[in-house]
Amino acid sequence: MKQLEIEQHTDETPPNKQVAKKDNMFKAIMFMNFFSIFVIANGSTFKIVHNTFGFRILDYLFLRNISMAIVTLILIWVTRSDVWKLPETQSKNTTIALLVIRSLAGHVSFLAGQYSFLFAPVSILVVICTTNTFFISILAYIVNGEVMQRFEIGGLILCFVAVCCLSLTVNKKPADTEQTM
Repeated sequence: MKQLEIEQHTDETPPNKQVAKKDNMFKAIMFMNFFSIFVIANGSTFKIVHNTFGFRILDYLFLRNISMAIVTLILIWVTRSDVWKLPETQSKNTTIALLVIRSLAGHVSFLAGQYSFLFAPVSILVVICTTNTFFISILAYIVNGEVMQRFEIGGLILCFVAVCCLSLTVNKKPADTEQTM
């Protein structure tokens, strides 16, 4: 798989900050949109399976992990990848520790996300889910040193305010909105 190409910006960006090339931005945006769509589809599916068949969240997590293991093994076999070969600059212990932390964080995230579908309508959860962009952008700057342009920050703030407004009005009944007009 092709690595995301990185270039150094010299005009506004400090020398230690890295920004993805523009030709890869479209791919990144498309894949992130697919990810977001499938996160909501996954949660909605869990809610349907829970309400219809009485599946518990741990049953769903178990089935998800088994299917992920099967798909991963098939992909490794098809691509003939050597997944155990590490770059010479990385130690095996560091890599294993990072993978364990990533795995545990993924499980906690999945459990919390799926569990939330039991208590709120999907529309509210989608609105809440869209606020993750705001927090991810802040973490990307702090952790990875990714730089955002001023118009991106302005758009992010504008969208965050809009999401907050939507989440405040999503619980109103039609009769409530008619009275306020």
